[in-house]
Amino acid sequence: MRGYAVTHPPGQVRLPTQSGWSAVLYAVSGVLTATTAESSWLVPPERALWVGDGVGVAVRTHRRTAVRCLYLHRSVDPATEGVRVVAVPPLLRELLLD
Repeated sequence: MRGYAVTHPPGQVRLPTQSGWSAVLYAVSGVLTATTAESSWLVPPERALWVGDGVGVAVRTHRRTAVRCLYLHRSVDPATEGVRVVAVPPLLRELLLD
């Protein structure tokens, strides 16, 4: 597991990616828009976006946004694929914020 924490200005966000890693994308403040070839998601602070290994996703912020990502190696959960919105319970929030 590893993390990424940066506050981005409005616009396109280039998140670090590496083969073999899935990500949980989270906006502490602000809102993210994530787009894949198949769909788009508007992700508010009470939700996060699971992005499976190998999925190309374009991320955009609409204003200054504190972005947090938690990267999980495929050995943690190799069966979880695709993209989906997930709730952010207190434990996940703490993992994302630390």
